[in-house]
Amino acid sequence: PPFANWASFAPNLGIYAKDRLAESAAAWAARAPECSFPEWLAHCEEVLRTESCNRDLNNVVALHVLPLFELMPYGWEAVCFMNIAPLPATCSLHDRLCAWYTCAHARRAELGHFVIKLAELLGLPALQLNPAYLAAAPIPAENPPPVASDATQTTQLPAADPAEDPLHAAIPTLLPSAGSDTSSSSNSVEVVMVDREDPPVDDPVSVLDEGRINEPHRGVA
Repeated sequence: PPFANWASFAPNLGIYAKDRLAESAAAWAARAPECSFPEWLAHCEEVLRTESCNRDLNNVVALHVLPLFELMPYGWEAVCFMNIAPLPATCSLHDRLCAWYTCAHARRAELGHFVIKLAELLGLPALQLNPAYLAAAPIPAENPPPVASDATQTTQLPAADPAEDPLHAAIPTLLPSAGSDTSSSSNSVEVVMVDREDPPVDDPVSVLDEGRINEPHRGVA
């Protein structure tokens, strides 16, 4: 769970998620021979647009999309860039995913890759980057943090322009350079980075195939 005090909710939430997925899997299995998921989605898209709280239909979508999120967990981060580009409510699903792909890719390439795989799952044509979607809300690319070559490393940061970022302008006051007079302003600040090892993370075990679809998914910790 994201917080330790949520741990006691895990069993009940796990049962709830398992039941919803089992119901959706059974409902889908009854109609699976009739059509593929992309065909079903094209048939039900209008209802999904007008009845966004239709849980039966939403559960079918979740049943097919959840394994992709389990296989590519950074897809949850990609969701943050889904509605950044201003689009009319009547735009096509393909256009909406092109806008999402453009915004997610502008942040980080792997986020855009997730949107591509999702479009393939939905049976949509290939997505295209369109810089016009970034005109209203430019997205800065994510820069990886500097990597220290030794156990510790000192980096000099230039003083920030207060007009551009008041928070960074206050950093020299909050963290003065070693040996400097705290009553005077400083043009730089020393930041000491200490390497640490992140705790190991379990590798994703989800598999996108028919057999996996009917198994309970690890949606709740």
